[in-house]
Amino acid sequence: MMLWIGKQERHVFEGIRLCEAIFLSWFRFLIWFAFLAGQQEKARALVGAIPAAWSRRVFRKRKCRVVVEGGENVPRDQAFVVMSNHQSGYDILLLTGFLGRSAGFVAKKELFRVPGVSSWLKQLHSISLDRGNISEASETLERLGMELKTNRRGVIIFPEGTRTKHPSREIQAFRQGSLRLASDNKILVVPVSLDGTRFLERFEYFWKTPASERIVRMKIAPPIMPDTKNAQERKRFMESLRETIISNWKAIRVEWPLS
Repeated sequence: MMLWIGKQERHVFEGIRLCEAIFLSWFRFLIWFAFLAGQQEKARALVGAIPAAWSRRVFRKRKCRVVVEGGENVPRDQAFVVMSNHQSGYDILLLTGFLGRSAGFVAKKELFRVPGVSSWLKQLHSISLDRGNISEASETLERLGMELKTNRRGVIIFPEGTRTKHPSREIQAFRQGSLRLASDNKILVVPVSLDGTRFLERFEYFWKTPASERIVRMKIAPPIMPDTKNAQERKRFMESLRETIISNWKAIRVEWPLS
């Protein structure tokens, strides 16, 4: 279905984007001010708190209710790797705002060229991988693994490698290489299933779904240690992980009606 967007609607979306860009700029200013003032602890706290607050604000502005199950399963004092299905760009905001702990992302290098977004990703200690340069990617993952364990931080990976937007499509196959960071460094894997963010990128749902029906759901499963010793064991682990994420995803499916 084609939806015509008039000048007024375009101005609304442009205004939202402008406000978000201003907020990101203010966030960068606060971080640098705290560092220059010698308040490194406050700066580190802001790195996690401000993006989370901003992400939650985006969902409020869109009058979207977020329901989270299993928040207690996110490790509080250990390194962890979140593996989640991927529906839209709003997944990044959902995980940043509602995971319960600050975590960076393993993202495509193209995202680090987007003004505002690149600064935000860097402040969250995210990394970009050049899939075309295997040796460089391996070195990057090795450094990241050591950093995560030393600082007990988390990182988020979308193992599908791309988005699955269409509601009738099954979650795609997981890329085996997405497990390497966790398996090589013995870091807990946290399976996450999410649904509903796919509607936020479709104009017809944004304008025609009543606010009371705009729901996004996320389910966090208990963490798993990837005790894998060879390629066959890693393959079995990824198949089991995908089955867990699909099972939880089917349990939390949502539909946005068009009024």
